[in-house]
Amino acid sequence: MAGVDWDTAQTLSDEDLEARLYRPALPRGSHQLAPDLSVVHQEIKRPGVTLMLLWEEYATGNPLAYKYTSFCIK
Repeated sequence: MAGVDWDTAQTLSDEDLEARLYRPALPRGSHQLAPDLSVVHQEIKRPGVTLMLLWEEYATGNPLAYKYTSFCIK
């Protein structure tokens, strides 16, 4: 509970009321190791190279690698 009654809310500015009602946003932290997208971009142009192949190379021995679906979205 924010501890703000109607009378108090009427005296607050929008910013002050928002500060009392909502917690500040927490920064999102990622523990994933991002792939080198410039390398992915160059390699995908080569014949026979697929995203699956590039992901397998990226993920091999990398416990912090993105899963395949997230890798494709990046």
